[in-house]
Amino acid sequence: MNASKEMELYFSSGKVPVLAIGETAVRAAQEMDAEFVGRLDVYVVRENDKESLPVIFVGMHPLRLLLYSSNGISLKEVPKFAAAAKIGGTVIAVEIVEHPAASHTSGQIGVDMMIRTECLAECVQVTRSLLQLLAFSQDPMCPDVDDAMALFGGADYAKVSTGAAAGKQALSKAIAIAMQGTRWKTSSLRGVLLDIACKDESLMEEISDAVEKLSAHTGEDCNMMFFAHANPEMVDDVKATLIVTRGSGQKSKGNASWLLEEWEDP
Repeated sequence: MNASKEMELYFSSGKVPVLAIGETAVRAAQEMDAEFVGRLDVYVVRENDKESLPVIFVGMHPLRLLLYSSNGISLKEVPKFAAAAKIGGTVIAVEIVEHPAASHTSGQIGVDMMIRTECLAECVQVTRSLLQLLAFSQDPMCPDVDDAMALFGGADYAKVSTGAAAGKQALSKAIAIAMQGTRWKTSSLRGVLLDIACKDESLMEEISDAVEKLSAHTGEDCNMMFFAHANPEMVDDVKATLIVTRGSGQKSKGNASWLLEEWEDP
């Protein structure tokens, strides 16, 4: 890029833009790009790349993803890219928190929503879910970007967790395992976005009961959306991915094994 420019204009025909900052985030973006061939525009900022400039996206998809590692680049560099990407669209940041003390808030970065992940694999999983739910689904009942922002509106950040299970009550168990992985009290949740993948379409019949069971454990002011799809190539019978926010001032539950116990039928 020409370092004399203040900004770089980036044109596209409607593909979802993904900005990846730092080596770990770049690997996640490359993995997503290989999976969603021809459907993403990936903009890469290598670690400590001083020549990269913020990008203004023109004529783009309303959803823009910003992936970065908490120690992959200086914090003061990230908001430049977020501010430019946000022009005319919604920016969701997925932060890979390699050191908990280095985690940031959406306000610090200047994005609409922040999702914290703990490793490359988790970053890939949440990015995949966001793209499938908010960008690529052809189902008119599937939530779009505006729906998601209404669901998580006002939340400083969200967490992602997955659970997989097989056998009897696999779906309920997968959701419970995913909820356990957030290490948050179910009653403290204020927003839940649930992505359910089933190996066998017959398992779809259990979805209503499982979602109702999760809803019964959340507070009255918790909003929830879910999306289900079949994937016959899965190893487990069911995989559940939760993206959740919670109310302010709430504390972590710790090891939430209590949730699995509550969900087991007598």
